[in-house]
Amino acid sequence: MNEIQQTDSVVLPIYDPMIKAYLHIGMPFSILPSRHIESGWVYQTYAQMVYHREDPEDAFLDFENSIFWEDEDVFTKGFIAFPVKNKNDKWKMLEGLKWLIKAGYYIYADWDEYYVPETPFYKRHFFRHYCLIYGYDKDHIYTEGYLEDGHWHRFQITQEEFVQALLENDDRDVKGVISVNTYRPRENFNKRFEWKKGKTEIQNYLYPKDEVHGRHAIHAFFDDVCSAIERGGEFPIQSVSIAYEHKIMMLERIRFLSEEKICSKEIADQYELIKKGFYTILCGCMKYKVTGKTAWADRIKTKTEDLLITEKVILERMVNG
Repeated sequence: MNEIQQTDSVVLPIYDPMIKAYLHIGMPFSILPSRHIESGWVYQTYAQMVYHREDPEDAFLDFENSIFWEDEDVFTKGFIAFPVKNKNDKWKMLEGLKWLIKAGYYIYADWDEYYVPETPFYKRHFFRHYCLIYGYDKDHIYTEGYLEDGHWHRFQITQEEFVQALLENDDRDVKGVISVNTYRPRENFNKRFEWKKGKTEIQNYLYPKDEVHGRHAIHAFFDDVCSAIERGGEFPIQSVSIAYEHKIMMLERIRFLSEEKICSKEIADQYELIKKGFYTILCGCMKYKVTGKTAWADRIKTKTEDLLITEKVILERMVNG
């Protein structure tokens, strides 16, 4: 790790919408079963990760010993684990992350917004966040930020807050070990979208082979959310946010297809309303979390059903020409 000298500030470029969606919008989508995600319906390409080391003592920080997979054409993708037992370990981990960024790798991390004052969720409720880290300076980590007013806001987290948010996330695979995913874009990436493949992906989403994939998965997920609200229970607000992120990603693709004259601008404009509708649902879920009012269940259920029906009509028009 000594080959690259640290500097006070490194900011990686944010790429075109296709790569951008892959990096910070597409990757967190966790509602669908892994088999369907791995098939590529959410992403243009995807490489499955497997962490083979079972002993936390054997986890590693050294970049040279990390595990990497070759993606089809977009990224070199890796998985790195950091053993953290004391304060010195956590700062060593942070230096390792900064070294990776300096080497041109985007870091994809899992942290808890409860510990970050700048977010709207600070000490209000647990909000687990999958987030792209794309830079740093001598005091801060640069992240894609948080969702508010229908937009993702970039902001800077102090290094102390970021490390604490990483450490306090209690859903880690191995206790005492922080793990992150890394991505570095290939230089020969073909930016043109393969419509034939994209059309198949959208058809798989529209017409899944069973009741637990594609549109059915989102419908079933929100049924569970509404049932939880009706009984005054809990549900993963982060997954609701992820559903909204998915619509952002879909809109990015449709806008791109519109620019390439593969579909009409009208279809893109109509899908914009789908995205806004899912933001309304997210706001309703957030208000339930704050107020505890179970009346939100009927509104969310009706809105979700209407949006999924409308989305189906829009996407069918697009794939059927």
